[in-house]
Amino acid sequence: MKRVLLSVLCCGTLYGGAFAFQAQHVATPNAAHIGDEISYTLHIYTNSDETLKRPVINTQLGAFSVLQHEVTEDEDNGITHYQLIRHIATYQMGALMVPTQTIPITHKGKTISKILAAIPITITSIRSSTADIQVASVKPPLPLAGRWFFWVLIATIGVCGALIIAAIMLYKNRHALMSRFKNQTSSTVSPKEFALHQIATLRGQKADNETDQIAIYDAISDCLRTYLSATLEKGFMERTTAECHALLRKIELDQGAIAQIISVLTRCDEAKFANTIAPAALSDTLSKSEAIINAVHNSLIPSEEDAAQDGGKS
Repeated sequence: MKRVLLSVLCCGTLYGGAFAFQAQHVATPNAAHIGDEISYTLHIYTNSDETLKRPVINTQLGAFSVLQHEVTEDEDNGITHYQLIRHIATYQMGALMVPTQTIPITHKGKTISKILAAIPITITSIRSSTADIQVASVKPPLPLAGRWFFWVLIATIGVCGALIIAAIMLYKNRHALMSRFKNQTSSTVSPKEFALHQIATLRGQKADNETDQIAIYDAISDCLRTYLSATLEKGFMERTTAECHALLRKIELDQGAIAQIISVLTRCDEAKFANTIAPAALSDTLSKSEAIINAVHNSLIPSEEDAAQDGGKS
């Protein structure tokens, strides 16, 4: 059975003497077949001043079924490493999502949550080849004499019958799956669609208190940086807001769009590090993020009128 590695890494860094963790999402590859086993890994690093609320392990993870899970926990130099591996699979097709995950920790009596953005996985149709099915060969019984030979013969016939029945059932199940999904086509998610989906998801998140609002601002910053990295093919995740500003100046983007990008990233930084939050500004920040995503997308795709002019010149 093909394995696809999907890992979510929360790497710890020190900021202002308090332990904080950042999220990084990796899918290699980002496409699988129906029924393929996918390994979903979550790493969390905390120190002795922080208390982690362990994630709840359910039998479902969005559209994926959890086949089994493994949990390990170790400590090194005061840093606790919590690792959760889920083996998941699905029989749905198309562009699916591993849902967003919220990881809460308590530091000095204050609860801080980290929202891990949803990750897209494209599931294609079942393989038409039966090369992946491996049937173990049955070794012939050792030569026996007398009445023992009769019982060995009966056992051999029973094993062969069970293998034949299993092969028939497997063929029928595979045929039913192929008939069910033969008219469906797989699709991929563009960076714009994925980013807008993330913003819509964050808009529906609860923001009843300061901790929830900080987590949403942090997720908005991650979403916007991920979109810019994928669209402009530059690294924005590992840069500060000031470094992002300097990088954007080198790119042919509208100055108004650049100003909006830096405005949103600065507001997210202030919410995360300075705890300066205006509750009414959260909805405005989400709306500005949507406008930025559409503006950057439109600036990189020529209009039909521009395309016609370019065609006439050629």
